[in-house]
Amino acid sequence: MSRTFCKHLKEKGVNQSFSRGATPYDNSVCEAFFSILKQEEFYRSKYKSEQDLRRSICRFMLFYNTKRPHSLLRYRTPDAYEAAYFKRINESEK
Repeated sequence: MSRTFCKHLKEKGVNQSFSRGATPYDNSVCEAFFSILKQEEFYRSKYKSEQDLRRSICRFMLFYNTKRPHSLLRYRTPDAYEAAYFKRINESEK
């Protein structure tokens, strides 16, 4: 890691998380999301401006979380999966 970059993060109050060598699990969720974002959005689109790109990313993230079923979530959306989780938690607390 760059000392300058680490210093910048520290000044901004960001805590970095690093897994041990040969244990790449910290970034696996992000890596999977970015792979899907590139395959399903970036490689299929042409952007006229940075603003156009930003709008496209926002639309994709909304689609990804609210409409796109995920096989690891038993073909539910992340929002539906999270709602079911919190419903179970709330019911178990009663």
